[in-house]
Parts: sequence; structure tokens; C-alpha cells
Amino acid sequence: MAKVSITVSGPTGSGKSRVLAEVEIALRAIGVSVTWAKRSDQHEAGNEHWAEANAAWQPELPEVELLEVNIPIKPAAPARREE
Repeated sequence: MAKVSITVSGPTGSGKSRVLAEVEIALRAIGVSVTWAKRSDQHEAGNEHWAEANAAWQPELPEVELLEVNIPIKPAAPARREE
């Protein structure tokens, strides 16, 4: 079985988790197995309502791994004072 990794990176608070949660929901909706690379990043994306629809549709799909990468924001340089 093929494995695909999806990485979303950006500064804290930029919406990485939300993007990955939406990707997870969409992938699970079509029956793709999804795992989170870091257990601490895993979000519950409730897909119970898709279970019945997916039961009849079982193609060979890749497993997808989601990874969130935090990029620290560099503090702005202090403004120079003119005298």
C-alpha cells in the first residue's frame, strides 16, 4: 500500500491544525486511512457519519500521514531612534 505524507508548516496560530483537520475529514470521507505523525497533534475529526457510505466503497487507497510543523516567528528588530 502506498503512503502519502502531507506537511503543513507555518507560524503558531496561522491555522495549520485547522487545515490538516479539514484534510483529514475530506480523506476519511472517501475512505482513506489517516494518521497523525505526532500523537500530540492528533485531532478528533468525527467521521462516524461517513462509515455507512464508505462500507460499500472499498478501492485500494493510500495511507496518508499528516504532519504539522511549527515555524517560530522572529521578533521584529527594535526601531532605531534618530537623535
